[in-house]
Amino acid sequence: MRKESLNLETIRENPERSEHYKVKLTNNKDIKYLEEVTEDVNNSPKYSISELKVNPDPSEDDEYKLVAKNLAGVLQLPSGTRLQIDPKIDSINLVKMWFYTNLNHKIDYKETETILSQGDSYFDFLALILHKEIQKIFRNGLNKSYVREKDKKRYLKGKLLLNDQINQIEENKFSIEYEELSKDNLPNKMLLEALSVARGVAKNDSLQRSLKTDIRQLRKAGVTRSKISESEFDFEINRQNHYYEKALGISKHIISNTYYDEINIDNLENSISGYGILFNTYNLFESYIRKALDESIQEEVKKGSQKFRESHKGSKINAEPDLLIGSNLQTDNENLYRPDTVQAVGDIKYKGKPNNSNHYQAMAYGVINEVDAFLIYPSDVEKQVLKYDINNSARMNIEVPFPTHLLNRKDYLEATKIYLSEQIKEKLL
Repeated sequence: MRKESLNLETIRENPERSEHYKVKLTNNKDIKYLEEVTEDVNNSPKYSISELKVNPDPSEDDEYKLVAKNLAGVLQLPSGTRLQIDPKIDSINLVKMWFYTNLNHKIDYKETETILSQGDSYFDFLALILHKEIQKIFRNGLNKSYVREKDKKRYLKGKLLLNDQINQIEENKFSIEYEELSKDNLPNKMLLEALSVARGVAKNDSLQRSLKTDIRQLRKAGVTRSKISESEFDFEINRQNHYYEKALGISKHIISNTYYDEINIDNLENSISGYGILFNTYNLFESYIRKALDESIQEEVKKGSQKFRESHKGSKINAEPDLLIGSNLQTDNENLYRPDTVQAVGDIKYKGKPNNSNHYQAMAYGVINEVDAFLIYPSDVEKQVLKYDINNSARMNIEVPFPTHLLNRKDYLEATKIYLSEQIKEKLL
C-alpha cells in the first residue's frame, strides 16, 4: 500500500558547479544509500556529463549539500523520503522537447496543462501523456502476439523437453514448450512496468489514481510484471500495433532511466534498497537544438570527432564539437570530419551564461576548421546575440542565448527553427 504522505525534499538542477542545495537527512540508511547512488551515477556512461554529489555541511546538524548538475528526476530513499530534482527548463517544455527529439511527434498540450500545474514534475507530465496514450490502446484493444511458454500438461503440445521430461517427478504429464497467442507479451509488459514506475514517482494524486486504474486493467487482461532489459526494446512497430508507438516510446524512456538498487552496508544488519528515475537533461537539450537546427537550414548538421595534429611527432588531441555545419561534410580515412568541408562549428552548453573556458573551447573548434564558432545555451529571458572578434583573425565567436520562452508558444517548434535559422544561418553561413 502506498504511504499517505512522504517527506518531500525538492531541489533545482544546478546550472553551475558552485551552487548547491541543503537537504536535511537524519536517517543513516538514507545517507549511505544516497552516497552509493551518487557514486554509481557519476561512474555511469549514461550520465557521463552529469553530476550528483552529496557532502555533509559542517555548519549545520543533519544537513547535507546536494549538487545535481544536468540531471532531473526523483530518488526514493529507503526511509520513504523523496528527493525531487527539478530541471532548469520548465517541466512541460522539457516534455515537448523530448517528444520532438525522440518520437518526432507534437502533442496537443492544452488539456495536459490544465490538469497539471506548472509546479508538477517532468515525470508527472510524461506519465499523464502515457496514461492518455494507454487509454487509446484500451479503446483499440490490447495487442496479442505469440509468446513462448513452458508447462507440464497431460497432452503433447509444441516441443517435448526431453531433459525436463526425464527429471520430472509427476507421472502422466509431458514437459513441453509451445507458442501461444497472448496479451502477456513484451509490449504490454513494457506498458505495465512503465506505469508501475510512473505511479511510484508521480506526485499528483489524481494522476496516481488514473495510473493505478490502468495497472489494474492490464493485470485483469492477464499481463504480468517482469524485469525488462534495454536489449529487449528493439521490436517492430507494424500495422497491427501502430497505435502503441507513442506509449511504447514513453515506456522505453521511463524504464531505461529507472534506477533500482539494493546495497549491503557495513555495520547494518540488512541490505537497504530504494529506487528512482534520473534523466540526463543536457543530452536532451543538445539533441533538441541539433535536430531543430538540422531541419531549419539546408546545410548538414552533425556531431563528430576531429583531432588536433602535432606537426612533427604526429601526436593527436581529441576534439568533438557538438555541431559541425557544412553543405557537404566529409570524413577522412580515420572517420574524422575534414576541416575543409566545415562551414561553421558550434558548442552547446546547458547552463547559464558561458564563461571564458567555454569560449576558449569554441575558439579551439573554430581554429581547427578555420571558421567562425558559436555557443548556444538556454536563457529564461530575451538576450542579445553577442559577437566576439578574435584579434588578428577574420574569425569570431558568437554567443547565442536560446530563449526558452519560445517553448511556451503553441508553435514552439516552428519558433525554435526560425530563431536558430536567423541566428546561425544568416550570421555565419
